[in-house]
Amino acid sequence: MYWMGGLFVLTLIGFVVLLVKWMALRSRQSSIRRFLDSADALEAELHDCRDRIRALKATLAELPGPAALPVISSLDTDHQVTDALKMLLAHRLWLRNEAATASVGEINEAQLGIERSREKLSLQMRKLESAGDDLAKASSALPPGQPIVGDGDDESRPTLH
Repeated sequence: MYWMGGLFVLTLIGFVVLLVKWMALRSRQSSIRRFLDSADALEAELHDCRDRIRALKATLAELPGPAALPVISSLDTDHQVTDALKMLLAHRLWLRNEAATASVGEINEAQLGIERSREKLSLQMRKLESAGDDLAKASSALPPGQPIVGDGDDESRPTLH
């Protein structure tokens, strides 16, 4: 009779061990999924950022007068977006190579780093969108052929920061 009680306890312990392992596996899978979702979102946002900057550069290139040239060159950020995409790829490769041995905490920390990058990029995108809106308003208010700023002789000309 005692052996039945012992068998029940062993079965219960086995069940608890399996439950704990199953929960740990689900936690790891969930962390990996969040990491990959964040990485996918950041990649899409980086591509969108590059497209918006290129569109803004094209709009600036259409403006009359030489004042747009310095602004256009300041928007030459393709290398920065490319560098960010390379770093994102490095994170994905790290996950591919280390997923089996990395702790859930390490995976979560990497995912949080990607989320912080997304927040910073979102702030920059809002600023870019605002600058684009301001540019569109300013250029639509001018008569055709009229430059937004003078020819460089005017010391008080506005600048885009």
